[in-house]
Amino acid sequence: MQASQQAVQDAMRANQQASDQMTQQMMNNLDEATRNAQAAPVIGFTAKPKISVKPGGHDSPITVKLSDSTRGAIMHYTTNGWTPTISSHRYIGPITIASTTKLQAIAIAPYHVRSLVASAVYTFPNSPQQASAAPSQNPDCIPVHLAFAQDDVSSKTAEIGDKVLLTIAEDISMNGVVIAHQGDSATVTITQVENGSANVR
Repeated sequence: MQASQQAVQDAMRANQQASDQMTQQMMNNLDEATRNAQAAPVIGFTAKPKISVKPGGHDSPITVKLSDSTRGAIMHYTTNGWTPTISSHRYIGPITIASTTKLQAIAIAPYHVRSLVASAVYTFPNSPQQASAAPSQNPDCIPVHLAFAQDDVSSKTAEIGDKVLLTIAEDISMNGVVIAHQGDSATVTITQVENGSANVR
């Protein structure tokens, strides 16, 4: 009987020691994560990329360069109308544009938040927009065209996190079946506001 009780006590002590060791390891991991976070603080926003060629009309192909003033910044861009992300084309050299195009670019630097979107629209006579001809970067993504359902949306009054009421501008179909109809309502959340301009995203 005593041997059995001793065995139970030994097992309880072993479990307690294992639990204490696990708790200590978790605390050590937390301390290390905290130190790493403190060693790499977020400094601020990455500067918006600069586009070398001003937007407007052109009669012949143009070469556009991107630059960014934040040290270590990496730039990504799109030319098909989609807002760029870190999965978009990485800028590694001048971009040649020969048809009507909306160029958009972002930058991200170490210890910085992603930049605002820089954009420029270039038009060429008798040239269709690339956005209408180019396929989506994501084949599983269905483009949704929306229209404002309220007139009081402005960069002067909008704030990040605000909800904005929209309507669907045209039917949305999947595999030949309409899944949302023109005029249906939709609500979006503002994620970016450029004060002093008309840009609200």
